Amino acid sequence: MKRILCFGDSNTWGFRAEDENRFPDDVRWTGILKKNLPGCTVIEEGLNGRTAVLDDPVAEHMSGLKYLVPCMASQAPLDLIILMLGTNDLKHRFSLNAADIARSNETLVKTIKRYAESPALKILLVCPPPLGDNMKNSPFGGYFDETSVKVSKEMAGPMKKVADAYGCGFLNAGTCSEVSTFDSTHLTAKGHAMLGEAVTKKVKEMLEI
Repeated sequence: MKRILCFGDSNTWGFRAEDENRFPDDVRWTGILKKNLPGCTVIEEGLNGRTAVLDDPVAEHMSGLKYLVPCMASQAPLDLIILMLGTNDLKHRFSLNAADIARSNETLVKTIKRYAESPALKILLVCPPPLGDNMKNSPFGGYFDETSVKVSKEMAGPMKKVADAYGCGFLNAGTCSEVSTFDSTHLTAKGHAMLGEAVTKKVKEMLEI
C-alpha cells in the first residue's frame, strides 16, 4: 500500500471561507484523493497559517521547514510527499516576491531529499492557486494586499523551475481549482473537487498506479 503525505496550509486543512470551519472529509481535496486511491494511505498534514520556511513574527509554530523532518519521520515509510505551500508567504509583512517563495519551496524539496528514508521517495510540488482580485473586501485583507495578489499570479513559473531542477512532479493549482470570491484566499467546495481530481491524475502517473 502506497503512503502519501499531503503537506500544506489551510487549503490542505480544508478551511471553509464562509464560516471559518473545516470542509467535511469527503469535500476536501485530500479526501477526494483518498476516495480515488483506495489502495493508498493518504495522510493529511495541513496547518492554517503555515509558511514554507519563515518564522512568522505574529503567529508561532508556522514554519513548515521546522516541522517537515519530524513529520516525515513520524509518518514513515512514505512513497510520495505532496507539497502545497506559499500562500501565507504572500502576506505583506514578509515582502517576498515569486522567486523568493519558489526558493523557499526549493529548501523544502532539498530537505525532503536529504532526510528521505529512500531515494525512491517522490515529490509532487503544487503551486497554490493565486489569490482572488477582491482582496480589499476580504476578511484577510489585513494580511494580503494588491502586491500579494500580483505576486501570487507570478509564482507558477518559478515553482515549476524548482520542480524541474529537482526531478519533482509539478501541478499548477491555478489551472485546476477555484478560490472563494468571499475571501479571495481559500478553495471553494468546487475548487477542492477540481484540485482533488487533478492531483489524483498526477499521483497515478507518478506512482504508476
